[in-house]
Amino acid sequence: MLATARLGLGDLDQACTLGSEAAQQAADMRSVRAHEYVQDFERRLDPYRDATPVRDYRDRTAALM
Repeated sequence: MLATARLGLGDLDQACTLGSEAAQQAADMRSVRAHEYVQDFERRLDPYRDATPVRDYRDRTAALM
């Protein structure tokens, strides 16, 4: 949720950093809600898909979920 908030504030770098950390933690959990938060965050990144922080985020988290 914090990553989504940072994205809403326009801080793409920090949002992707926090999102990556959340995705790594969610990958180790069985929480459906945690996975839904990560998926929601990833959908919100779609308009920025060509930005370097988003590409890096997706590279780091591709194998996690």
